[in-house]
Amino acid sequence: MIEAYKILHGMYDLNVFPALVRNMDSRLRGNALKLAVHRSRIDIQKFYFCNRMVKCWNSLPDCITSCGSLNSFKVSLDKHYKQNAIYFDFEAEL
Repeated sequence: MIEAYKILHGMYDLNVFPALVRNMDSRLRGNALKLAVHRSRIDIQKFYFCNRMVKCWNSLPDCITSCGSLNSFKVSLDKHYKQNAIYFDFEAEL
């Protein structure tokens, strides 16, 4: 998620890293930086970084994805994951 934040906020050179396609449909719920799912023809493209992280990124609330700095994003993301431990911790007790 940290790498996706860096790519979307322009902290990397876009000539080097893959461009993440934003979903510009205004009818969607969730955060303002929702990403579009890239449909792939061949199986190997399904497992690229850009396709694996879209579902998890789109599930984050807007207050986390629109943080002003990288450190505030990390802190907000940690708080979010601790509050929803059952969804993200595969070894959590039910």
